[in-house]
Amino acid sequence: MDRVSYIIVFSVCWTVCIYGSDAATTSYLPFDSSDLPLLFIDTDGEDIEDEERIRVHLGVIYHADGSRHYVADTFNDYDGIISIEHRGNSSLGFPKKSYNFETQFDNGENRNVELLGLPAENDWILYAPYSDKSLMRNYLAFRLGWSLGHYNPRTRFCEVVLNGDYQGVYVLMEKIKIDANRLDISRLKPTDLTGDQLTGGYIIQVNWDGAGWTSFGKRFIYHYPQSDQLEEEQRQYIRSFITHFESVLWDDDFTNGERWYRNYLSVSSMIDFLLINELAKNVDGMRFSTFMYKDRDSRDSLLHMGPLWDYNLAFGNMAEGVFDEWEGWSRGNELDPSLFWWQRLHADQDFLYRQRARWEELRGDVLSTERILDIIDSTALYLDESQERNFERWPILGEYVWDNPYWGDTYQEDVDYMKDWISERLTWIDDNLPRGEQADPGPDPDYASNSGPNPFTDRTSISYTLSFSSRVTLEIYDIRGVSVRSVPEHRRPGGTHYAVWDGLDGSGQDVPCGVYFISVFKNGRFLNSTKVLKY
Repeated sequence: MDRVSYIIVFSVCWTVCIYGSDAATTSYLPFDSSDLPLLFIDTDGEDIEDEERIRVHLGVIYHADGSRHYVADTFNDYDGIISIEHRGNSSLGFPKKSYNFETQFDNGENRNVELLGLPAENDWILYAPYSDKSLMRNYLAFRLGWSLGHYNPRTRFCEVVLNGDYQGVYVLMEKIKIDANRLDISRLKPTDLTGDQLTGGYIIQVNWDGAGWTSFGKRFIYHYPQSDQLEEEQRQYIRSFITHFESVLWDDDFTNGERWYRNYLSVSSMIDFLLINELAKNVDGMRFSTFMYKDRDSRDSLLHMGPLWDYNLAFGNMAEGVFDEWEGWSRGNELDPSLFWWQRLHADQDFLYRQRARWEELRGDVLSTERILDIIDSTALYLDESQERNFERWPILGEYVWDNPYWGDTYQEDVDYMKDWISERLTWIDDNLPRGEQADPGPDPDYASNSGPNPFTDRTSISYTLSFSSRVTLEIYDIRGVSVRSVPEHRRPGGTHYAVWDGLDGSGQDVPCGVYFISVFKNGRFLNSTKVLKY
């Protein structure tokens, strides 16, 4: 459908509305503009399928300055070909469909583009909130994950029109992939078959099915690269690594010696992952839609949990079992073999101690009740106009949709239910999260050191390890204690990180030969300093 056709269709829609008796009936809605970006999909009469992609046209109207988006505007953010298919498992049965799509050139090759201000890529998701009548549970979970210092898929709210038929509020989402702007770990090549190159990077998913292996009731899937893009040595490496970690975790003496689980697992990432899952009481956590990744040993030898994924049945939106109750733990079913990681980790008193300390730190900052409720309120205000159109198109307010434990008569009632549920949940965790006992901590687990070369002529590398996500600043001093270079503050997740000093001062000039001290500050406090010699 061309630009003129869109305008004609919507001109008709402003004066003639076709209403049906249920949510699945096609209905045009009378609107000519939105405060959300607008995506127009034209299939030229072809049906979008569940498993086989078709090539269609996508036009996108997006104003980065926040001005309104008019139906009659020119497609200014994207105007071209995509391949598209339905996505989801249980959500495939909903009349409002979610989609996977890939931006392409006319010849079918991948076309990396920025959409709605997100970093350039070609793989995208249009997620359709349906049973989640707040429209924001995935958005909220990902935003909280970012605030803890971890990468999670970026999102943008938008409204979608399919073949001239308004489809409602959607969430444009990034796919979980290895990329400098997404999950920034080493990219595994087919030739990386030995040594350090073989050890990363891998993204593994726990889900229903797929190419991978089954262990302790969980199905591990080769997510990225996918199985058919991996060599046998690579598939065997990551499978053996995780299987060995599980065998260590199963040991009676899993907290000591060479077979200590912390030799394999990033404890800080696991704690943050568990805390967000428990706050949300996510029914899928560690069962399905759960991701983990491993970088090369030379960069980080540990298995990390995340990014977060699929929270539409969380935050009190799941009637199955006890997941609508703000009391109790989601890991409470000890007979569920897929949860044995959680059960074993919570048998370690030091893990419980660190988890409690992290929770109290976050509750005083990014997970405070006031801050979370402010995010919800500001998001609901942003969606206030578009949600009305969405629920005219899909009139499900006040009705049960699988698997709602609650359904309000208005959008605000559904938002208020989620706010009340989260407030009660936060208080319950405050009162019930185990405290544990701290083990002998030994040396400070947070440290910084020079990783060479030293002495150096043009550049040297500094490594630093963090127990948890922290704000990090680097300061470089000469032998007199005078600062010659300051590296701006950045938030980094728990784990080992590397920074390179190129031997330049703050004005971009080479510093003289001599002794320098590189100091690392964590959350504004001095962590450690390392001495280097420039010659």
